[in-house]
Amino acid sequence: MSEKKKKRKKLKPLHVFAYLVMTVQVVFFLALTAPNLFGYRSYAVAADTMKPAIVTGDVIYVRNSDPSLLEENDIICFYPDDSLIPMTRRVVRNDLMNRSLEIKGDNEDSSVRIPYSYYSGKVYYHLPLLGYLGKFLSTTYGKVIYMLLMDAMILLIWLF
Repeated sequence: MSEKKKKRKKLKPLHVFAYLVMTVQVVFFLALTAPNLFGYRSYAVAADTMKPAIVTGDVIYVRNSDPSLLEENDIICFYPDDSLIPMTRRVVRNDLMNRSLEIKGDNEDSSVRIPYSYYSGKVYYHLPLLGYLGKFLSTTYGKVIYMLLMDAMILLIWLF
């Protein structure tokens, strides 16, 4: 008796492409949202004040911490003068007596002093250029294109 060889179903190039695009989308989505589950907040950097360490378009991940524990060279996020826009700078000196931080951008000439009340959190890590994608996906056009791309990938897998 001859045994029938089982044919293994080959993935078609369109399937491979669709799976690859969907995997990349999931990875970007997780990079932008998963840290929130662990107490981190993410922000897209909009200025080059911390260049070359952190540049425009990077995403920074910030977590609350006690400002009195900050050390020289720690990178922090803060809201100056009741602003709604967070800023990022490096700690030059932590003045425990006056409860203030002397901070300076890596791309700036002079330092400034801020009270602890402006402090939002310490920057623990950053991802280069991911902020551009996050910013785009937060627009109406970005959301529409994202949904169309996901629908197209699902359709490609289903049809072929």
